[in-house]
Amino acid sequence: MKTKSWNELISARIDAGLFFGELKNVLGTSDRTLARWKKKDAVPVWAVRILELLSGDLEPLGWKDWELKNGYLCHKNLSDRHFWLPVDVLVTAFCDCTAHREAAKARSDQRLRPQSGLRPGQIAPGETTPPPLSRGPVGPL
Repeated sequence: MKTKSWNELISARIDAGLFFGELKNVLGTSDRTLARWKKKDAVPVWAVRILELLSGDLEPLGWKDWELKNGYLCHKNLSDRHFWLPVDVLVTAFCDCTAHREAAKARSDQRLRPQSGLRPGQIAPGETTPPPLSRGPVGPL
């Protein structure tokens, strides 16, 4: 089994914004397991990867310069106004039907319009609810 050091786990925990007490619940382990990992200074790679993903870092999956911010897929070199929903990426990767291409283009056009400095998830003045997000046939993520 491939392992990482205890310090790498602690660093990933801090990046994910978790308290030490939350670690066992997030990883589904016991206090005894965490103590054994610390004593042997050997943590399974999967445990560190889970924490890296919770921090929003997608580089371990091959998505260099990409991150998740509040559920939106963002590129680190672009403004926060330019973002994608994970469903947009899945639909374009797995479905080539006209309806999904048009729906993804409409969502993209809507996001790229100037929105008077609104950040993702904010409601424009005069609107009472955010626009509905279509999940399509792929279901919830």
